[in-house]
Amino acid sequence: MKYAYIILRILLGVLFVFSGYVKAIDPWGTAIKFDEYFEAMGMNLFHSLSFLFSNLLSVLELLVGYLLIFNIKMKWTSRITLLLMLLFTPLTLWLAITGKVTDCGCFGDAVKLTDWETFYKNIFLLAVTIFVLVYRKKHPSTIPSKKQRLLFIIGLLFSAGVTYFSYQHLPLIDFRPFKVGSDIKKESQIPEDAPTAEYETTLIYEKNGVEKEFDEENYPWQDTTWHYVDTKQKLIKEGYKPAIEDFFIETVEGESITNEILNSESCLLIVSYKIEKIDFVKQYQATYLNEVVKAANQENLPVYLLTASNPQQVENISSYLSDDIIYSLADEKMLKTMIRANPGVVLLNNGIVAGKWNANDLPESIDFHNEKLNQDNEQLKRTTYNNQIYFSLLILVALAVVTLVIIIIKKQPITESKKKQTKL
Repeated sequence: MKYAYIILRILLGVLFVFSGYVKAIDPWGTAIKFDEYFEAMGMNLFHSLSFLFSNLLSVLELLVGYLLIFNIKMKWTSRITLLLMLLFTPLTLWLAITGKVTDCGCFGDAVKLTDWETFYKNIFLLAVTIFVLVYRKKHPSTIPSKKQRLLFIIGLLFSAGVTYFSYQHLPLIDFRPFKVGSDIKKESQIPEDAPTAEYETTLIYEKNGVEKEFDEENYPWQDTTWHYVDTKQKLIKEGYKPAIEDFFIETVEGESITNEILNSESCLLIVSYKIEKIDFVKQYQATYLNEVVKAANQENLPVYLLTASNPQQVENISSYLSDDIIYSLADEKMLKTMIRANPGVVLLNNGIVAGKWNANDLPESIDFHNEKLNQDNEQLKRTTYNNQIYFSLLILVALAVVTLVIIIIKKQPITESKKKQTKL
């Protein structure tokens, strides 16, 4: 039973670390998922708290997973884990039954599960959590209390640090379809032989005050005594969905410029899903953005500002930015998916994402024309993604090594000679 406890405790911890880490490196994405939950539950008043809940959940899951792996503060760790599972399990059952949120967001954008897969996963984890809670007293931690407190602080600082870094910059791993090297035109295409969605159609007719449901084969279309009431459709099978579905950009006047942007040899996009949330009077981003716009104009690159704000809000901030910017409108969710920053900057070469930056990290110079990109964009995408994975593994391994060193190092006992020297 001892080895079963150790294996299951570590397994539970690894899953929580993974779940918490992919949320922590993308706090914007987790906040979007909270928005979906609040909307599905009719709790729109809580939208303003989405980002707060995103940060708290990310830090908590990552910290709990770390404590589980190294058997730290198990009295409270096991109880908090149980509380989380008692919250997640019925919530995912509700999702599976209602289908109001198609992806729970348990593993961010890294791993997608169906609602029922998520529920069954949580049933298993709940059972493991109860097992760990019950048997923790029989297998107490051998780490001294002072070291456990130190390791708790290290785990908390690491969890909060990863979340804060990803908020101030960009996610350490980009799981979304707009990653560097992605061809937006290709990612938006639907193959000719792609399967289409299948629906079950129910027709409702009324006769003598009584409503009855029919399918498309037997509805009484020739019987004038029946009166049409309504039509219901139920999705039976999902059709093919391209990675990018809603890339549509238009001018403030309502003219589509999507193809103009995608077919441009090079263009710069300043992305701000809500332009009114940026205080250009106090913040330094306007200066940096104007410098980038100036450099782009010197290279004859068009610069577009993409936002979901209304034209009046766009007009209110126009005085702070360069006159050479083309103001454009796009879907808010698409902009949040494109780049996790407000504002952020995206460089496109022939519709291929050549670079992405948070406004806090704009480089002094940008290679606006990458001649090799069109031929090697898939290689660039793989290399960039792999490097992000390697870096994340590196910092997680570094955390594990530091933890093990602290656990292994023993306090040296004070010898008699040292005691005498101390007295002297």
